[in-house]
Amino acid sequence: MTILCENKKYIVEYEYESVYLREKTNGSYVCIGQFYGDPFDAILDKNNQFCVMCGCGIIVYYLNKPFVEYDYNKKSKQWRKFFCKEELYFTKLYQLGDNEIIAIEESGKKILIKV
Repeated sequence: MTILCENKKYIVEYEYESVYLREKTNGSYVCIGQFYGDPFDAILDKNNQFCVMCGCGIIVYYLNKPFVEYDYNKKSKQWRKFFCKEELYFTKLYQLGDNEIIAIEESGKKILIKV
């Protein structure tokens, strides 16, 4: 697996089109996102409240236990999807504030995401 990001508590990594969250304390992991094509970037919130991933679209996965396995075809309070059906590609993420993310579109356009 390829690591996208990590902090003291979690590692976010991907294999092919699936993204996984691994807990450092016990090694357990859960699928937190799936993309059309590989993901480009991920960030863990500085307060460990959520993880944001991007590639073809953006997925916000809330770090509330118990973790729920991501399913593209289901709705859940555990995650939110942005621009997944529009097939917009995002290459980089930055956290501005506690609940604000800047996503950089493939064209260079910046999009503000309120988490």
